Amino acid sequence: MYNKTTRVTFLGYYIDGKLCGVNSGHGCAEVPVYGNNYRSRGLFVHEKYRGRGIGTALLLATIEQARTENYKSVWSYPKNTSWDTYNRAGFTLASAWHDSETGTNAYAYCIL
Repeated sequence: MYNKTTRVTFLGYYIDGKLCGVNSGHGCAEVPVYGNNYRSRGLFVHEKYRGRGIGTALLLATIEQARTENYKSVWSYPKNTSWDTYNRAGFTLASAWHDSETGTNAYAYCIL
């Protein structure tokens, strides 16, 4: 229930007044390996704007928000098709890739 009591931050990336990408984040229950952690979820960049570093910028802003709120790590559940973006933002794989209801995903984390 801890996850339902933390503040959610919504991030948007705009170009010429148009929303091109989004992400969100919130605090999570403490995990012994990673400590007090933050969840990054919902990363999306409109296909017209992909390949411009927007996803990486959104992830870096999410990481900075986690630092501001004094979290020790950030975790996510990215699709394999977006792994390069997460890797550029400093994430490390924490599991093998596996099929899920949203595609082929793996757990990933970033220690702050």
